[in-house]
Amino acid sequence: MVWWVELGFPPFEEGKGGFPRTGHVVKHYREKKKNDAGKALSQRGLAALLTITEKAVRDIENRDAGLVFERRQRLCHLLDIPPILLGIRTREEIRKLVEQHRATLAAPVATPSDAPPSLWWVELNYPVFAQGSDGFFPRTGQVVKHYRELKMDTQGKRWTQRRLANALGIETNQAIWELEKKDSELDFDRRQFLSKLFDIPPILLGIVTTKEIDRLVEQQRALKAPVPILSTPIATSRKLVIDVEEYSALLVNSWETFINNPTQISMTTIGLCIDGLYRELPHVRDQKSIQELLCRFHDLVANMLVDQQKYNDALVHLEKALRFARLRNKDELKVAVLYDYGITLWRTGHLDEALKKYEEARRYERSLPGNLRGSLLLETGSTEAQVAETPEKKDAAITLVDRVGNIVRSKGIEEDPYFLNLNVDRYHLARSLSLIAIGRNRDAINELKLVKGGPEHPRRQAENDIFQAQAHANLGEYSEAASFAVSGLVIVQEVNSEVNIARVEHMYKQFPPDLFKHDDDVARLEYLLSKRKARK
Repeated sequence: MVWWVELGFPPFEEGKGGFPRTGHVVKHYREKKKNDAGKALSQRGLAALLTITEKAVRDIENRDAGLVFERRQRLCHLLDIPPILLGIRTREEIRKLVEQHRATLAAPVATPSDAPPSLWWVELNYPVFAQGSDGFFPRTGQVVKHYRELKMDTQGKRWTQRRLANALGIETNQAIWELEKKDSELDFDRRQFLSKLFDIPPILLGIVTTKEIDRLVEQQRALKAPVPILSTPIATSRKLVIDVEEYSALLVNSWETFINNPTQISMTTIGLCIDGLYRELPHVRDQKSIQELLCRFHDLVANMLVDQQKYNDALVHLEKALRFARLRNKDELKVAVLYDYGITLWRTGHLDEALKKYEEARRYERSLPGNLRGSLLLETGSTEAQVAETPEKKDAAITLVDRVGNIVRSKGIEEDPYFLNLNVDRYHLARSLSLIAIGRNRDAINELKLVKGGPEHPRRQAENDIFQAQAHANLGEYSEAASFAVSGLVIVQEVNSEVNIARVEHMYKQFPPDLFKHDDDVARLEYLLSKRKARK
């Protein structure tokens, strides 16, 4: 259960960084706000109060856009939004905290001679920062600079502006200079990250962190709020007359979109196709073509779900695909589904079960086209490398993988109806992963140098970078690992490949705790991953 529901707030959708979606929060409290006539505050009305356009308000509510720190403060004041939902601390909260602090003191507050008594952060025993332009919070630039210069790396060197720029993905340190000297805008995500990176007390940046919220949730667990049950109407479809060629073309187009630009694929369209096929199936005499299409569509959906780490749902679709493949009684169709079934089980850590699926598929090995046979052998060998414990089994796994090297080097151009994309580069990627599994990390790094990636092959380049990161991490070369991981992570975030993002997250767990506070390459990786936590 998300923390805001545990604390009795509405069940908003999850947003970034462990907080609810800001747009949903703003919309909810705007609609609760009544004007003098008893009507809900409109988007136009809120726009007038914020002196922005109505379109900007729509962007805030629909796309979570434009919510800089000052605007979060303003919205909490205007709409009575509990500030914790927007991850900030308001002036009222801090004033109460100062009053509580004063009440605990046995003697009058003594402030340094050079500090005006109105500086609440000095009363709370923080350094004497100058007052910011808002007249309430300390200057953010001074706060960041102070704690940056306190932070040391493992060699006893301070964090420079250049290193901080690198960690934040900024090309030059000019932006850091402007932040520290001119208090340039510091967005909410960076306030959260800098607090974590330099151990800046969150209150000085006007924010509340998820760690603080976790403590609050523990205190309030006995007061859990009931979770509202939301229902949606069941969609119904009319009976369709199936054009097999049209549906086959839709299948091919969907596969190509999934491979090249997965964020553009429509699960709704695919669901309607499957629905139409099921409705037509009982009404045709020759069911083979529709059975095959249902098999292929279910297999496609399974691949999409695996990419989003929804493995249980993927297995449901794979079972349906396998049933239709057996009804169709077509060997390569059964192998294609068993192949994807094995990959899904491998992703979930059930390696022995994955190998059983591969072995079942290999019963048909002799009759398979080269790309399907090669792909099957490649995944079988790679998985065997994962479970191999003796030198003999490790060598046998690599030998099986190398059989595929011979296949891809000798095979001519052939059709690829199952979108396996078996080629020399994929062989090198799989071989490197197998070498990593058996502990030959340096050999894996050399193998990856043979892969041709680049912007025209983004997924291939991303896997190359992520595998290199894993090999370097295994060797204890964390700065190099972080650099490669960042390159790969940027690519897989663009296509929203959760399974590859999870690879980076899993690899990062090998890093020594708090290393990001001493190495700017590692800090850059920590920063990128911290923005993804809410989607895990």
